[in-house]
Amino acid sequence: MRSRFATSIGLVAALASIGAGPLHAQVPQTQQLQQQQLQRMQEQVQRLDETMRQMTQVQQRAQEMEQVMLQEMEHLGQQQTAQEGARLMEQDRYRQQEQLRVMAHSMGAAAGEMTQAMLSLRQMAQDRAGAPDGELLQEMERLRLQMQETVSQMEEGLHIMERLRDRLSQS
Repeated sequence: MRSRFATSIGLVAALASIGAGPLHAQVPQTQQLQQQQLQRMQEQVQRLDETMRQMTQVQQRAQEMEQVMLQEMEHLGQQQTAQEGARLMEQDRYRQQEQLRVMAHSMGAAAGEMTQAMLSLRQMAQDRAGAPDGELLQEMERLRLQMQETVSQMEEGLHIMERLRDRLSQS
């Protein structure tokens, strides 16, 4: 009876070790998958940080441009009073510079709003880092890429506005 009991225990132990094999293999694989998703999330946050840095630069450039435009407008206002004969031409130029200043202000405000939106996206990504969702990660990356495209377009817009400002200053 004792040998039958020992054989039964040995058989149960053998079956348990066979059954436990795949379970032990699944645990590291699941942990590895979670680590990969966490790594992707961290990389996404880093890319988002870079996009936010670029948007902040756009905002700063737009604000600097607005300040330059205000100084030029002040200078034009001083010139206007000194040269009453060219007053109409200077008023037109002043109006154009004011319009360009308003555009620079709007660009800076839009860049500020985009930066806030990116901060929200970044926070959302960090909040989801503990429970990453592959589809959610893809959608967040698409949004980040769209924001990156917006940064590029705003930078190009600033370049154009700077050229306009330079032309207005020369005329």
